[in-house]
Amino acid sequence: MPRAFVVVVLGTVSGAVGDSEPVWKPVAGDSQAVQTAINATLEQGAICDSIHQLECHGEDVDHGAVQNVLTHEDCCSFCEKRADCKAWTWAWKQKVCYLKSGCNDKRTSSEDFHSGVSTSPSPSPGPTPAPKPTGRKGSFLVIGDWGHDPWIHGNVRTDHLQRTIAAQMLQKFKELGDVKFILNLGDSFYSTGITSKSDSKWQSRWRDIYAPELRSVPWYSVYGNHDIYDDSGCACGSSDGSQCNQLNYDINNKDFFYMPGVNWHKEHPELGIEVVALDFNDVSEHPCSYGQASKCQSTCYANLGARAKAAKELFDSRKASSGQPNLVVFSHYPTDYFRNRHTDMLSALKTGPKPITFFGGHRHNTDQGTASIAPNKNWVVGGCGGWSCDGGNQGFVVGEISSSVKTYAVLADRGLCNQLTNATNPMDVEQVFV
Repeated sequence: MPRAFVVVVLGTVSGAVGDSEPVWKPVAGDSQAVQTAINATLEQGAICDSIHQLECHGEDVDHGAVQNVLTHEDCCSFCEKRADCKAWTWAWKQKVCYLKSGCNDKRTSSEDFHSGVSTSPSPSPGPTPAPKPTGRKGSFLVIGDWGHDPWIHGNVRTDHLQRTIAAQMLQKFKELGDVKFILNLGDSFYSTGITSKSDSKWQSRWRDIYAPELRSVPWYSVYGNHDIYDDSGCACGSSDGSQCNQLNYDINNKDFFYMPGVNWHKEHPELGIEVVALDFNDVSEHPCSYGQASKCQSTCYANLGARAKAAKELFDSRKASSGQPNLVVFSHYPTDYFRNRHTDMLSALKTGPKPITFFGGHRHNTDQGTASIAPNKNWVVGGCGGWSCDGGNQGFVVGEISSSVKTYAVLADRGLCNQLTNATNPMDVEQVFV
């Protein structure tokens, strides 16, 4: 027998949009009516009853953000499949379903959310089952666009979001227990990079924010456009990037990132993967327009073009000859940047003898809403608190390695973006450069 779904609309319905959500307005000043409707529904204990205008704030379960959810019924179904899910909130405009362990903080100020809550008592816990073997060989974390500058930034006014995500990374690092490395997608030091190995930003933007445990594994890195601007060796030096100040050839020297070149690769036979790092900074909107780079623009543009050419050659070579069953490929730029430049990269990332997992940053959100390379996987991981909130998904990505590479996002509380971007200073909202 099909399930009957109840929808509680806390407002005035004025029409419909296609086959999705009603157009409605919240009842202004009628908070008692809103609360009465919520309480009446919650008393029934039916988790799939959708309450419009209710957001269950916080209490997100691990790996509980589900993308591309088109109906509240689907959102509820995802919740019902998990024993730790007692409530759900569907952000219907973004089509994201958030699974919750409870709904103690009920918010009713936005029509962007629908929620369902179970008030049925939880069953008594039984004996803890013995852990099952996972077959996992190791794991890694992925972040990008994180090095917040207190003076020049986008709409994120403080480093609170960056520090929040850093704390979540540490928690996940400890939970996994087998993190082998961290992929760093660049724009590590806003707004114009570092000038040397002794630059104070290494301490203030990185070491002081990311716990020693997180820095106990290598940070596999590439340059972002912001990293180049005041790095004169990188912008104005040798075209092969050998004078870039972030380069570090010693994987055991964890006082700095591991980056043996602007384009590089490393095989991990023990994990069954090869990591390939690619420099495509020539696709940036204005790659040589600020800082020291602006003083050598013709050299800078030529250097970035040469490095992109080398990146394509390296990728083609490793794709053809890698001895590992999986490729993990990363650059500062997501795949949609290959729609207009280096267009052959899109088809190259889609095809080949082995699975490819691709990560790019630059756009300040964490999602999979970029140019598809199916059947292979790709992510944008640029929502790590450094520059701006271009969307509500701020956080990092986890990769778990077995015979294949499984990926998922760990996101910060969406409300942080609203808090941190409610700027009053014009500089706080000025997009100086991305």
